[in-house]
Amino acid sequence: MIRINLLPHDVLVERPPARGKELGAAGGLFAASLAAIATVHTLQTAHLTEVSAIADDLEKQVATLRKQNQNLTELTIHKKDREEKIRTLVALVDRPSRVASLRVLDELSRHTPEKLWLTEYQEHQGFARIRGKSINAQTIAAFAHNLSSSPYLGSVEIRETQQDLTAQTPQGDKSATLEGVAAAAPTMTQFFIEAVINHKAVSSEKSGSATSSRGEGRK
Repeated sequence: MIRINLLPHDVLVERPPARGKELGAAGGLFAASLAAIATVHTLQTAHLTEVSAIADDLEKQVATLRKQNQNLTELTIHKKDREEKIRTLVALVDRPSRVASLRVLDELSRHTPEKLWLTEYQEHQGFARIRGKSINAQTIAAFAHNLSSSPYLGSVEIRETQQDLTAQTPQGDKSATLEGVAAAAPTMTQFFIEAVINHKAVSSEKSGSATSSRGEGRK
């Protein structure tokens, strides 16, 4: 059997190079795709790295701000504490205020009735704040009335009274015991009294003392 090839000779020779070009084009396209993917991946990785760095920097800034806020809070507390100490020292150094405080304490000791016990005394911005306990409200009212007669206290007011059912009669009150057996403790009433400290009375007292001293000197 005889086979005759009717295709031109140049066609038979050129087909292999055409296939090679197609394969080369496909390989080039694949390489370009890989390069594009690698480029996109590199850009995304760089962007994520940049975002992570920004997030870390923001977290550091937030931590710094929190620490500064904590330090500011502590400084504010220390400032208030120091201001209170300074006011106390000024009150102690200021002779009229110190004398007025001594006079008020003396008045409290002198006008405190029986069945009434003082538990706290404070001075703040020219006001005397007195807290204590008593067996009844009448005794508290009598105590406030006695304080109002003092020249060193003014505008004496009972700000608060409250029953304390758990309180017991302070030690030293012999009327609450009978033959060594504790009697039933009466209901105690807590109170809070506020009054204005009259510093002018101290100044007038000093002026009067100075006048008297000058008069005696002239004699």
